[in-house]
Amino acid sequence: MYTKLSRLSSLAATLAARGLIGIALLLAARDAFAQDPVRLPGMQVVAPLEKPHAHALIGIVRDTSAMTIADAEISIVDLKRRIVSGADGHFRFDGIRPGKYDVRVRRIGYAPQVRSIDVDDDGGVAEFALVPMPRTLRPVIVNAARGGLSGIVGDTSFHALRGAVVRVLGSGRIAETDSSGRFSFSIRPGQYFVSVQRAGFGDQTLMVRVPADSGRHVAIYLAPRSGTQNPRSAHNIEDLATRMASRMTTNSTVYSSDDLAEMGVVWIGEALQNAVTRTAPRTYSVDEDCYAVRNGGPEIISIKGLTKDDIVSMEVYATGGGSTIPPIASRQKSSFTRWQPKSGTAIMGLSNAREAGEANFYARKRCPLIYVWTR
Repeated sequence: MYTKLSRLSSLAATLAARGLIGIALLLAARDAFAQDPVRLPGMQVVAPLEKPHAHALIGIVRDTSAMTIADAEISIVDLKRRIVSGADGHFRFDGIRPGKYDVRVRRIGYAPQVRSIDVDDDGGVAEFALVPMPRTLRPVIVNAARGGLSGIVGDTSFHALRGAVVRVLGSGRIAETDSSGRFSFSIRPGQYFVSVQRAGFGDQTLMVRVPADSGRHVAIYLAPRSGTQNPRSAHNIEDLATRMASRMTTNSTVYSSDDLAEMGVVWIGEALQNAVTRTAPRTYSVDEDCYAVRNGGPEIISIKGLTKDDIVSMEVYATGGGSTIPPIASRQKSSFTRWQPKSGTAIMGLSNAREAGEANFYARKRCPLIYVWTR
């Protein structure tokens, strides 16, 4: 083995002397690899955390290579508490009573994780190992000197996409991106749902607020579509466009994440009662942990634990969901067959809004019809 390596080194030196640098470098690399064939990734070795003291929950967030993750969001849903991990991945909650809590951790670029953690008289410890996943690029919205709405559409490799269909939902305005992926609309100040669709890519929906004193420019990134699209979800954009064209402020409320932030709302369930009180002909009390239609359906999601940072927007139809179901005291499962949602596209004989209504009914929740569009 030693003789073979010596011959390779001598040959590399001879080739270099003759000016054949490229071949010399290749042989030198082969020589080095033969001497050091395995390179292991870096790893952090850490000791397990010890419990702090009563009424405290501490923890650490790492990835699957045991490297700490900074700026991960950690939340205790039942307590509506959330913080972010420090530069060393550690976090700490104080004022936590003994009990069992679902603790959620999320960070862009990683799959979210939820663990049930016990907090006893000595406190509690939570250690997370997040699995890396492909990062979804969020739309970027900036001010523009020119009024109206303009933008560019690309893929997640930052290549411009020609022929993407951009719609300002509810206004009838449609544009197609040019060879550089650009589009523009001359529209009045206001808040708009904007959808982007292109064959072979997943749909993108966002809310854009165009101010009175300037315009908005957006950069939108479409991810390649994976798998076969559910035939019921294929109509979600048309369904949303129909709702936006026909809705009135007297029968529905639409909140963007910016609206919720301005209202001082962090957990979106806190905004439900306000939305219903504003629009329902007869005000009723609602639960904050309702099930909602996610991204147009048919998937549903509990809004318990969702924050303003999890969503693009939330639609609330006070008279389209739980308000049409009999009061909790008189509910019978058999009576549910008479309940029909008042909004949602009927595909294959089943509305995309029905699953959320069913889930709320059988969970004995008092809820309006809710659509959430998540990031």
